[in-house]
Amino acid sequence: MNDRTEKLLRALGKTSHAEGAMALARLIGQHNLRHSFDLDVYAASGSRKFPTPQKRSRVRAQRPVGWKDEEDGYASLSKKRIRVRRIHNALVNRFARAVEWKFRLLESEFDVVLDEWRGNRKLLVEAKTGTEGPAGRTQLRQAIGQLHDYRWRAFPDDAQGIDLALLVPSRPDEEVISLSKSVGIETLWFDKKALKGTVSL
Repeated sequence: MNDRTEKLLRALGKTSHAEGAMALARLIGQHNLRHSFDLDVYAASGSRKFPTPQKRSRVRAQRPVGWKDEEDGYASLSKKRIRVRRIHNALVNRFARAVEWKFRLLESEFDVVLDEWRGNRKLLVEAKTGTEGPAGRTQLRQAIGQLHDYRWRAFPDDAQGIDLALLVPSRPDEEVISLSKSVGIETLWFDKKALKGTVSL
């Protein structure tokens, strides 16, 4: 890393440490960049519009789970929630890495917003760990409600300029895609390493 690539790091809100180095490495292979020399030329050229520096919205503190009489049940529930949260966070991180050099990413109570994904429009993304079976159906229903609720509450003055998307680890069945589409929600998923969906990012 050098002075020329410093502005690329600033554009992502990163510093010249390990996380910044990994972000620069992921940029190679995009925009016809083949190696670190191309990265220097890209950084120095100013011919492309870099993402504007990211500003993270404050995330509200989580409230503690209420007291449960059955300690074993409580411990089991906590372990399951931790496991689901880890899978969820890994999915959001994977998505962020896939689009970090294309869009400015913001977060709050919601998972991710892509700023100016189409003109002045924003794309509000809710990640769910699955849509199969009864538990998956519950997650799908939650996502539909959450996306519409977040749009209404977080963007009261610009709700019409906010598009919605559901992010899942792999391609869901056609019923899920169709249901989501019917309520104005796009669907995004990963096919091996590639990000796919009903819209292209």
